[in-house]
Amino acid sequence: MGNNRLTHIILYSLPVVIVLSNIELFASNSIRKALLYFLFGTLVFSYGLKSLSRFSNRFKPLLVVTFLTMLYMMLIKHLPFTEDFVMYILMDLGMLLIGAGVAVFDDKKVFERLIKIYVYISAFSCLYYRSNYDVSVVYGFELKHSMAANVIFAMWIIITKRYIFPKYMWFIVLALHIFAILNLNSRSAIVSMISGLLFLAYFKRIDIYTFCKRHKSIFLFSIVILLIIIPFVLSVLSEALRLDVLNERGAESYSADRIPMIIEGLDYYTLDYFLFGIYGESILPKEFYIECFPLEIVIKYGVFGGFFYFLWLYIVSNNIIKKGKDAILAILCLVSLFVISLFTQHAPIGPGTAYSFGWLIVGYYTHFIKPYNKNAVKN
Repeated sequence: MGNNRLTHIILYSLPVVIVLSNIELFASNSIRKALLYFLFGTLVFSYGLKSLSRFSNRFKPLLVVTFLTMLYMMLIKHLPFTEDFVMYILMDLGMLLIGAGVAVFDDKKVFERLIKIYVYISAFSCLYYRSNYDVSVVYGFELKHSMAANVIFAMWIIITKRYIFPKYMWFIVLALHIFAILNLNSRSAIVSMISGLLFLAYFKRIDIYTFCKRHKSIFLFSIVILLIIIPFVLSVLSEALRLDVLNERGAESYSADRIPMIIEGLDYYTLDYFLFGIYGESILPKEFYIECFPLEIVIKYGVFGGFFYFLWLYIVSNNIIKKGKDAILAILCLVSLFVISLFTQHAPIGPGTAYSFGWLIVGYYTHFIKPYNKNAVKN
């Protein structure tokens, strides 16, 4: 596997297609979608099946829950296989298997090269957005949150893996991504960025304390600078989060009608629909949805539907959290996935491939052995 150049070319092509799929330039291209599915299918066959055969015991609970979730959605709720909540969970499982395969059957440098490509392509998407400096470009193709997810994942890669980038390059690409997030008009992405930074500070608290203790003069100088720039930072965040809209138009308008969606959904969700949800019932208006993944799942598909999805997410997350600081990149990706899911309908499982690279990273750290040793991995 490690010497298979063709497989690696296909692997390195995946982040390129994923990121470019979420900018207006390529979003509506049918060839792009066919290429994406070809890359995904080839990599699942090359990496995923090997991961599955070698780690059948580790992946068995996730496979069972995925199968039960799809059965429930297709047989009980009568969703077609192509429906978002059926197909995407299978795709995300595939990305987990691909990531695990890269961790076990390839050298560490392959993964570092993969995420470096992802960051540089994401930087290109930021520059493309900046050159079109008009949020309607993103809104028009419903790609705002999708592009934001790519930018957030790239940010965490830069912050946690800055040593893989040339000197000073990491700072340039990081600044570019932060600028894009602050100007992309995606408040959920900004909240996920802040949440991730808090988690990062928690995991690095001992390192931060040690540094401050050893370099007191730098620490005091940083405090002074921070006090000086706090008003500017707060002003930038206020503008990025569009708090003026909240003051002028109220919570409903500020939430982009999410609050009315939630209230309407809760009105429909009575005890009669507690177990199986309101999807497919005559009371459900056509095209009704809730821009909040946990409530969308529970209200539409009931307690059973919610149980299967949340159990799937719990199994994946629990495996990563146990690894602690060794899997900090994966943990930051999970934090972003879950925070954004509070403000969007499909995240963290979709829509499309917007969040899939995050699952590949999670899959990699699920089976990453440090130091790298193929023979150390056992079922």
